[in-house]
Amino acid sequence: MPAEVPGGGGPTPAPAPRRRRRLLAVVLALALLAALAAVAAVRVVAVREDASSELLDVFGDAPGPPEALPLLINAGGPALRPPSPAAVADTGYAGGVASSTAAPVARTDDDALYQTFRSGVAAYRVPVRAAGLVRVGLHLVEPAFQAPGRRVFDVTAEGRAVLERVDVFADVGRNAADVRTFDVAVRDGVLDLGFRAWEGVPLVAAISVAASPATRPSAAPAGPCDGVPVRPGEDARAVLAAHPAGTRYCFQPGVHRLAGPLLPESGDVLAGRPGAVLSGARELDGWSRSGRGWSAAASPPRAPPAGECASGGGCRDPDDVFRDDRPLRRVASRGAVRAGTFWVDARAGRVHVGDDPAGHRLEQAAVPAAITGEAGGVTVRGLVIEKFAAPAQRGALDAAGAGWRVLDNEVRLNHGIGVHAGDGARVLGNSVHHNGQMGLGGSGDGVLVQANEIAFNNYAGFDPGWEAGGTKWTFTSGLVVRGNSAHHNGGPGLWTDIDNAGTRYEGNLVAANATAGILEEISCSAVLRGNVVVGNGFRSRYRTGWLGGAGIVVSSSSRVEVAGNTVADNANGIGLIASDRGSGDRCGPFVLEGVRVHDNEVVMATGRTGLVHNTGGDSWFRTRGNRFERNRYRLDRPGARRFAWAAGDLTSAQWTAAGQDHGGRFTSP
Repeated sequence: MPAEVPGGGGPTPAPAPRRRRRLLAVVLALALLAALAAVAAVRVVAVREDASSELLDVFGDAPGPPEALPLLINAGGPALRPPSPAAVADTGYAGGVASSTAAPVARTDDDALYQTFRSGVAAYRVPVRAAGLVRVGLHLVEPAFQAPGRRVFDVTAEGRAVLERVDVFADVGRNAADVRTFDVAVRDGVLDLGFRAWEGVPLVAAISVAASPATRPSAAPAGPCDGVPVRPGEDARAVLAAHPAGTRYCFQPGVHRLAGPLLPESGDVLAGRPGAVLSGARELDGWSRSGRGWSAAASPPRAPPAGECASGGGCRDPDDVFRDDRPLRRVASRGAVRAGTFWVDARAGRVHVGDDPAGHRLEQAAVPAAITGEAGGVTVRGLVIEKFAAPAQRGALDAAGAGWRVLDNEVRLNHGIGVHAGDGARVLGNSVHHNGQMGLGGSGDGVLVQANEIAFNNYAGFDPGWEAGGTKWTFTSGLVVRGNSAHHNGGPGLWTDIDNAGTRYEGNLVAANATAGILEEISCSAVLRGNVVVGNGFRSRYRTGWLGGAGIVVSSSSRVEVAGNTVADNANGIGLIASDRGSGDRCGPFVLEGVRVHDNEVVMATGRTGLVHNTGGDSWFRTRGNRFERNRYRLDRPGARRFAWAAGDLTSAQWTAAGQDHGGRFTSP
């Protein structure tokens, strides 16, 4: 696919402490923004092109303070009094439209509770005051369809599946109450419910939450930090070298400035207590006035320049400089140094800055990686990993061995990739943000990437057409990317490129990334299902004429299913791209064929959905099995040419006449 330019406007926010970080307010705002944009009954909220996180104006229906239990939320409706048990008005939802019916409801004495509902909902967040075990009741009804299989959806609670393939009509028929109950452990005082469509859209009439009659467990700890203590100021490399394989290490609170990468052995566990930071930077001191700025002795470079920049060459050198935990911008000469910038005079061994360093902490990245090595079965948990001079395409946490477990870490402010993983890796629950090139990446078989926040990566200004942004995976088999939040990255949010077979993108939130939201490129046999993709692509230089910057892009890939996603207010909608791209060992020829795009919700006020090509004639439209089916579109105006197909840019009527989206739905204001 053609190269695309990075985003990342505005100053870099300072990282928060690990236990109160993860940029939660931003993520929640984006989730609500995505779903609000996807429904016909509410306004479409545009994401600003500067990738700003100031999206709090969309929180009109956000949950308020924690509620006392038991609680009953009247989905899609107002507060109710008895016979409903004091149901509160609809709140805490992400997405969907409030609807109602006057039809009587069977199997209940409380028709009013089931006569209002929220259709197309993506998620609910319900504050419940404290962690513990709660019993959830989903009050469901089928008010529209008269046959089974027309509305089928899954439900998750706290990130795990609790109900699969719910089909209310198949169970109780039309206009009949159906209550599904389950227990779930709430870890953080907020109950998170998610809904993923298989057919139609999810629909909920009410949600009840009560303390579970089962024994209440305490919130599960993040994991033990025991074994050999490692204290700030100790030579951590020597501590590891003095112990056999399979040792557990506990890094104590404080900054551990490493002299070189840690090399764990097979089965080692490297865990951190809250406040344990592994740093690859050295503090700069001995400042003196130098012309209009200040200078100090620089750290000697340990890695050669690498990578391709969006402009100039400042992204290539990994020895970044930080002022009070914010990266300064590298310039090309001493004369260009201004406030907020730095220049390294490699010949003289000096670093020059434009801001007075007095009263501030300035650091320079020096060590190329925090943890690396070929050993297998290593666990890295609960650490902050920051300010490593990782070269482009290399990870500050470089899980090169098989079966690594990377759990609940904060990985930030590293020049190259935050986390690079290999065969059998489990990358779970991490916050990977503000890294210079990219958040996550790697290669190998059986990798699981789940419940991570991947945000604000590519501060160094790499060209995302080369490689930059949220994630990029190459040469994988069976990669699963599930339940992550990828937002405000200077490139694609989630990206598989080059001979990836059998990838599954499921239930991710992908928002406000500079180029494509989800990009499946020269790969095969992927499933993209149940993702919320909003506000991506407005910094793609290929967003017009081509289908770059689409919420979802499938480029020269075969046997791909794109189903049940919410794709709203991106530069383009869902784009298929056919180019001559060669072949791979796993996938064979990289061709666009067998791509099925069905049952998605697509909101477009700009751009197009469809297929474009620069090779192969009309075969991509006629004989390759590329189809759009039963998708639901909300367009900015009647007659808008929002579809790309063989005949050019088409209206919805021309699109269906061309054989696409029979059984689909098209609405506009």
